[in-house]
Amino acid sequence: MYHSLLIRLLALATPFQRHLAGLLLACWLPLAGSASLPQSLAAATARSNVLLAEQIEQLRLGDPASPVLAVFAMHSESMAFEGDADLTLRTARAYLSKGQTLRVLRLGNGAGKRSAKNLFYPLATRDSIARALAAIAQHSNPQTPVTLMFTSHGNEGLLGINIAERNYPAVRATDLAAWLAPLAQRPTLVLLSACYSGSLIPAVAAPHRIVLTASSADRSSFGCNFSSRNTFFIEELLGPSTTSGVGFEQHVRDTWARIAQREKNLNYGPPSNPQMSVGEQMALHAAMPWAQWWSGASALPNPAQVE
Repeated sequence: MYHSLLIRLLALATPFQRHLAGLLLACWLPLAGSASLPQSLAAATARSNVLLAEQIEQLRLGDPASPVLAVFAMHSESMAFEGDADLTLRTARAYLSKGQTLRVLRLGNGAGKRSAKNLFYPLATRDSIARALAAIAQHSNPQTPVTLMFTSHGNEGLLGINIAERNYPAVRATDLAAWLAPLAQRPTLVLLSACYSGSLIPAVAAPHRIVLTASSADRSSFGCNFSSRNTFFIEELLGPSTTSGVGFEQHVRDTWARIAQREKNLNYGPPSNPQMSVGEQMALHAAMPWAQWWSGASALPNPAQVE
Protein backbone atom coordinates (compact mmCIF):
# COMPACT_ATOMS: atom_id res chain seq x y z
CA MET A 1 0.00 0.00 0.00
CA TYR A 2 2.74 2.42 0.97
CA HIS A 3 4.65 1.75 -2.22
CA SER A 4 1.57 2.49 -4.35
CA LEU A 5 1.02 5.77 -2.47
CA LEU A 6 4.62 6.78 -3.02
CA ILE A 7 4.37 6.12 -6.74
CA ARG A 8 1.23 8.30 -6.99
CA LEU A 9 2.94 11.12 -5.05
CA LEU A 10 5.96 10.94 -7.35
CA ALA A 11 3.71 11.50 -10.35
CA LEU A 12 2.74 14.91 -8.87
CA ALA A 13 6.28 15.97 -8.00
CA THR A 14 8.73 18.08 -10.00
CA PRO A 15 11.45 16.21 -11.96
CA PHE A 16 14.06 17.11 -9.35
CA GLN A 17 11.81 15.99 -6.49
CA ARG A 18 11.15 12.70 -8.30
CA HIS A 19 14.87 12.23 -8.74
CA LEU A 20 15.61 12.74 -5.05
CA ALA A 21 12.76 10.48 -4.01
CA GLY A 22 13.91 7.88 -6.52
CA LEU A 23 17.34 7.77 -4.92
CA LEU A 24 15.77 7.22 -1.49
CA LEU A 25 13.55 4.46 -2.84
CA ALA A 26 16.47 2.85 -4.65
CA CYS A 27 18.46 2.64 -1.46
CA TRP A 28 15.59 1.52 0.80
CA LEU A 29 13.25 -0.74 -1.14
CA PRO A 30 15.60 -3.63 -1.97
CA LEU A 31 16.40 -4.17 1.70
CA ALA A 32 12.83 -5.12 2.64
CA GLY A 33 10.75 -8.05 1.52
CA SER A 34 9.12 -11.30 2.41
CA ALA A 35 10.18 -14.80 1.49
CA SER A 36 7.15 -16.00 -0.46
CA LEU A 37 4.87 -14.71 -3.19
CA PRO A 38 1.44 -13.49 -2.12
CA GLN A 39 -1.48 -15.80 -2.81
CA SER A 40 -2.64 -13.57 -5.67
CA LEU A 41 0.58 -14.36 -7.55
CA ALA A 42 0.42 -18.13 -7.16
CA ALA A 43 -1.00 -18.61 -10.67
CA ALA A 44 1.57 -16.21 -12.09
CA THR A 45 4.35 -18.18 -10.43
CA ALA A 46 3.11 -21.43 -11.96
CA ARG A 47 2.84 -19.76 -15.35
CA SER A 48 6.33 -18.31 -14.89
CA ASN A 49 7.80 -21.77 -14.30
CA VAL A 50 6.21 -23.03 -17.53
CA LEU A 51 7.56 -20.08 -19.50
CA LEU A 52 11.04 -20.52 -18.10
CA ALA A 53 11.01 -24.21 -18.98
CA GLU A 54 10.02 -23.27 -22.54
CA GLN A 55 12.85 -20.75 -22.83
CA ILE A 56 15.37 -23.25 -21.48
CA GLU A 57 14.14 -25.85 -23.97
CA GLN A 58 14.67 -23.40 -26.84
CA LEU A 59 18.14 -22.74 -25.49
CA ARG A 60 18.85 -26.48 -25.43
CA LEU A 61 17.64 -27.00 -28.99
CA GLY A 62 19.86 -24.25 -30.38
CA ASP A 63 23.46 -24.52 -31.54
CA PRO A 64 25.55 -24.64 -28.34
CA ALA A 65 28.16 -22.44 -30.05
CA SER A 66 25.70 -19.66 -30.93
CA PRO A 67 25.77 -16.60 -28.65
CA VAL A 68 23.51 -16.34 -25.61
CA LEU A 69 21.86 -13.22 -24.23
CA ALA A 70 20.01 -13.28 -20.90
CA VAL A 71 18.26 -10.19 -19.55
CA PHE A 72 16.90 -9.85 -16.03
CA ALA A 73 14.56 -6.91 -15.29
CA MET A 74 14.23 -7.47 -11.58
CA HIS A 75 12.11 -4.64 -10.19
CA SER A 76 8.47 -3.80 -10.93
CA GLU A 77 8.47 -0.24 -9.57
CA SER A 78 10.06 1.40 -12.61
CA MET A 79 9.30 1.04 -16.29
CA ALA A 80 13.00 1.71 -16.99
CA PHE A 81 13.99 -1.86 -16.17
CA GLU A 82 11.73 -3.49 -18.74
CA GLY A 83 12.84 -0.72 -21.11
CA ASP A 84 16.44 -1.78 -20.52
CA ALA A 85 15.55 -5.37 -21.38
CA ASP A 86 13.82 -4.28 -24.60
CA LEU A 87 16.72 -2.06 -25.68
CA THR A 88 19.35 -4.70 -24.93
CA LEU A 89 17.47 -7.28 -27.00
CA ARG A 90 16.96 -4.89 -29.94
CA THR A 91 20.60 -3.83 -29.99
CA ALA A 92 21.98 -7.35 -29.76
CA ARG A 93 19.77 -8.54 -32.61
CA ALA A 94 20.64 -5.53 -34.75
CA TYR A 95 24.34 -6.45 -34.58
CA LEU A 96 23.85 -10.04 -35.73
CA SER A 97 25.32 -10.89 -39.10
CA LYS A 98 23.13 -12.42 -41.77
CA GLY A 99 22.30 -16.02 -40.93
CA GLN A 100 23.44 -15.74 -37.31
CA THR A 101 21.16 -16.70 -34.46
CA LEU A 102 20.96 -15.42 -30.92
CA ARG A 103 19.68 -17.61 -28.11
CA VAL A 104 17.72 -15.51 -25.65
CA LEU A 105 16.46 -15.87 -22.10
CA ARG A 106 14.26 -13.00 -20.93
CA LEU A 107 13.07 -12.72 -17.35
CA GLY A 108 11.31 -9.71 -15.89
CA ASN A 109 8.97 -8.48 -13.21
CA GLY A 110 7.19 -5.87 -15.29
CA ALA A 111 6.03 -2.43 -14.20
CA GLY A 112 2.99 -2.65 -11.97
CA LYS A 113 0.92 -5.67 -10.99
CA ARG A 114 1.45 -9.05 -12.66
CA SER A 115 -1.01 -11.88 -13.16
CA ALA A 116 -1.01 -15.20 -14.97
CA LYS A 117 -3.11 -13.70 -17.76
CA ASN A 118 -0.62 -11.02 -18.76
CA LEU A 119 2.60 -12.91 -18.02
CA PHE A 120 4.46 -13.35 -21.29
CA TYR A 121 7.91 -14.24 -19.93
CA PRO A 122 9.21 -15.67 -16.66
CA LEU A 123 9.42 -13.69 -13.46
CA ALA A 124 12.93 -12.71 -12.35
CA THR A 125 13.01 -14.38 -8.94
CA ARG A 126 16.10 -15.68 -7.16
CA ASP A 127 15.17 -19.24 -8.13
CA SER A 128 14.47 -18.44 -11.79
CA ILE A 129 17.66 -16.39 -12.21
CA ALA A 130 19.71 -19.24 -10.76
CA ARG A 131 17.97 -21.76 -13.04
CA ALA A 132 18.50 -19.59 -16.11
CA LEU A 133 22.23 -19.19 -15.46
CA ALA A 134 22.63 -22.91 -14.77
CA ALA A 135 20.89 -23.67 -18.08
CA ILE A 136 23.26 -21.36 -19.98
CA ALA A 137 26.24 -23.21 -18.54
CA GLN A 138 24.70 -26.57 -19.42
CA HIS A 139 23.77 -25.70 -23.01
CA SER A 140 26.85 -23.82 -24.19
CA ASN A 141 30.48 -24.46 -25.05
CA PRO A 142 33.56 -22.94 -23.40
CA GLN A 143 33.89 -20.68 -26.47
CA THR A 144 30.23 -19.55 -26.50
CA PRO A 145 29.95 -15.77 -26.03
CA VAL A 146 27.49 -14.96 -23.25
CA THR A 147 25.97 -11.58 -22.41
CA LEU A 148 24.09 -11.05 -19.15
CA MET A 149 22.16 -7.85 -18.34
CA PHE A 150 20.82 -7.26 -14.82
CA THR A 151 18.77 -4.11 -14.19
CA SER A 152 17.12 -3.14 -10.91
CA HIS A 153 17.26 -0.85 -7.92
CA GLY A 154 20.35 -1.69 -5.92
CA ASN A 155 22.30 -1.14 -2.77
CA GLU A 156 25.82 -2.02 -1.66
CA GLY A 157 26.40 -5.66 -2.52
CA LEU A 158 22.90 -6.45 -3.75
CA LEU A 159 20.27 -6.15 -6.48
CA GLY A 160 16.64 -5.74 -5.44
CA ILE A 161 13.77 -8.01 -6.47
CA ASN A 162 10.26 -6.54 -6.54
CA ILE A 163 7.12 -8.14 -8.00
CA ALA A 164 3.71 -6.46 -8.03
CA GLU A 165 4.96 -3.65 -5.81
CA ARG A 166 6.18 -6.13 -3.20
CA ASN A 167 9.83 -6.69 -2.26
CA TYR A 168 11.50 -10.09 -1.97
CA PRO A 169 14.92 -11.23 -0.72
CA ALA A 170 17.57 -9.51 -2.82
CA VAL A 171 20.22 -11.09 -5.01
CA ARG A 172 23.48 -10.60 -3.17
CA ALA A 173 27.07 -10.55 -4.37
CA THR A 174 27.64 -14.04 -2.98
CA ASP A 175 24.64 -15.33 -4.96
CA LEU A 176 25.96 -13.91 -8.22
CA ALA A 177 29.40 -15.34 -7.57
CA ALA A 178 27.95 -18.82 -7.02
CA TRP A 179 25.50 -18.69 -9.93
CA LEU A 180 28.12 -17.41 -12.39
CA ALA A 181 30.81 -19.89 -11.33
CA PRO A 182 29.76 -22.59 -13.89
CA LEU A 183 30.21 -19.97 -16.66
CA ALA A 184 33.78 -19.21 -15.60
CA GLN A 185 35.44 -20.46 -18.81
CA ARG A 186 33.01 -18.80 -21.22
CA PRO A 187 33.76 -15.33 -22.62
CA THR A 188 31.11 -13.32 -20.81
CA LEU A 189 29.96 -9.71 -20.76
CA VAL A 190 28.06 -8.76 -17.59
CA LEU A 191 26.06 -5.51 -17.53
CA LEU A 192 24.90 -4.36 -14.09
CA SER A 193 22.54 -1.39 -14.16
CA ALA A 194 21.79 -0.43 -10.56
CA CYS A 195 22.83 1.99 -7.85
CA TYR A 196 26.05 0.94 -6.10
CA SER A 197 26.56 -1.77 -8.73
CA GLY A 198 30.32 -1.26 -8.65
CA SER A 199 30.24 -2.95 -5.25
CA LEU A 200 29.44 -6.22 -7.04
CA ILE A 201 32.62 -6.24 -9.16
CA PRO A 202 34.82 -8.11 -6.65
CA ALA A 203 32.31 -11.00 -6.60
CA VAL A 204 31.52 -11.01 -10.32
CA ALA A 205 34.92 -10.31 -11.92
CA ALA A 206 36.73 -13.30 -13.43
CA PRO A 207 39.51 -13.94 -15.97
CA HIS A 208 37.04 -14.67 -18.82
CA ARG A 209 34.64 -11.85 -17.93
CA ILE A 210 34.12 -8.18 -18.79
CA VAL A 211 31.95 -6.41 -16.21
CA LEU A 212 30.37 -2.99 -16.80
CA THR A 213 28.49 -1.28 -13.99
CA ALA A 214 26.23 1.78 -13.92
CA SER A 215 27.99 3.25 -10.90
CA SER A 216 30.91 2.88 -8.57
CA ALA A 217 30.62 0.99 -5.30
CA ASP A 218 29.56 4.06 -3.33
CA ARG A 219 27.43 5.97 -5.84
CA SER A 220 23.86 6.03 -7.11
CA SER A 221 23.08 5.71 -10.81
CA PHE A 222 20.28 7.55 -12.61
CA GLY A 223 17.26 7.05 -14.85
CA CYS A 224 15.32 4.57 -12.72
CA ASN A 225 12.30 6.71 -11.79
CA PHE A 226 8.96 4.99 -12.32
CA SER A 227 8.18 6.57 -15.69
CA SER A 228 11.75 6.48 -17.07
CA ARG A 229 12.22 4.89 -20.47
CA ASN A 230 15.64 3.44 -19.64
CA THR A 231 18.36 3.81 -17.09
CA PHE A 232 21.05 6.26 -18.20
CA PHE A 233 23.60 3.45 -18.23
CA ILE A 234 21.81 1.12 -20.64
CA GLU A 235 20.44 3.91 -22.82
CA GLU A 236 23.86 5.47 -23.38
CA LEU A 237 25.65 2.14 -23.72
CA LEU A 238 23.20 0.50 -26.15
CA GLY A 239 21.01 3.30 -27.50
CA PRO A 240 21.16 5.47 -30.63
CA SER A 241 24.55 6.95 -29.72
CA THR A 242 26.19 3.55 -30.13
CA THR A 243 28.91 3.55 -32.82
CA SER A 244 29.48 0.01 -34.00
CA GLY A 245 32.85 0.63 -35.65
CA VAL A 246 34.81 1.79 -32.62
CA GLY A 247 36.73 -0.50 -30.31
CA PHE A 248 35.00 -2.06 -27.35
CA GLU A 249 36.92 -0.12 -24.70
CA GLN A 250 36.70 3.13 -26.66
CA HIS A 251 32.93 2.75 -26.90
CA VAL A 252 32.76 2.26 -23.14
CA ARG A 253 34.86 5.40 -22.52
CA ASP A 254 32.61 7.37 -24.89
CA THR A 255 29.57 6.04 -23.03
CA TRP A 256 30.96 7.11 -19.65
CA ALA A 257 31.58 10.61 -21.06
CA ARG A 258 27.98 10.88 -22.34
CA ILE A 259 26.60 9.76 -18.99
CA ALA A 260 28.73 12.29 -17.12
CA GLN A 261 27.60 15.10 -19.42
CA ARG A 262 23.96 14.08 -19.10
CA GLU A 263 24.17 14.06 -15.31
CA LYS A 264 25.88 17.45 -15.34
CA ASN A 265 23.24 18.97 -17.64
CA LEU A 266 20.49 17.78 -15.27
CA ASN A 267 22.38 18.87 -12.14
CA TYR A 268 22.38 15.30 -10.85
CA GLY A 269 25.09 14.40 -8.46
CA PRO A 270 27.37 13.19 -7.24
CA PRO A 271 28.37 11.61 -10.58
CA SER A 272 27.54 7.93 -10.90
CA ASN A 273 31.11 7.06 -11.90
CA PRO A 274 30.41 3.83 -13.88
CA GLN A 275 33.06 1.13 -13.79
CA MET A 276 34.63 -1.48 -16.07
CA SER A 277 36.52 -4.64 -15.16
CA VAL A 278 38.31 -6.58 -17.91
CA GLY A 279 39.45 -10.10 -17.00
CA GLU A 280 42.98 -11.09 -17.93
CA GLN A 281 41.72 -13.54 -20.57
CA MET A 282 39.44 -10.91 -22.14
CA ALA A 283 41.99 -8.28 -23.18
CA LEU A 284 41.81 -9.26 -26.84
CA HIS A 285 38.02 -9.30 -26.76
CA ALA A 286 38.07 -5.79 -25.30
CA ALA A 287 40.28 -4.70 -28.19
CA MET A 288 37.75 -5.92 -30.77
CA PRO A 289 35.35 -3.53 -32.50
CA TRP A 290 32.29 -3.00 -30.27
CA ALA A 291 29.95 -4.64 -32.79
CA GLN A 292 32.07 -7.77 -33.09
CA TRP A 293 31.16 -8.89 -29.59
CA TRP A 294 27.47 -8.40 -30.28
CA SER A 295 27.65 -10.16 -33.63
CA GLY A 296 28.54 -13.32 -31.75
CA ALA A 297 32.03 -13.53 -33.20
CA SER A 298 33.94 -15.65 -30.70
CA ALA A 299 37.18 -15.87 -32.69
CA LEU A 300 39.88 -13.66 -31.24
CA PRO A 301 41.56 -11.10 -33.49
CA ASN A 302 45.08 -11.70 -34.70
CA PRO A 303 47.34 -10.37 -31.90
CA ALA A 304 49.53 -8.71 -34.53
CA GLN A 305 46.56 -6.55 -35.50
CA VAL A 306 45.88 -5.39 -31.95
CA GLU A 307 47.66 -2.15 -31.12
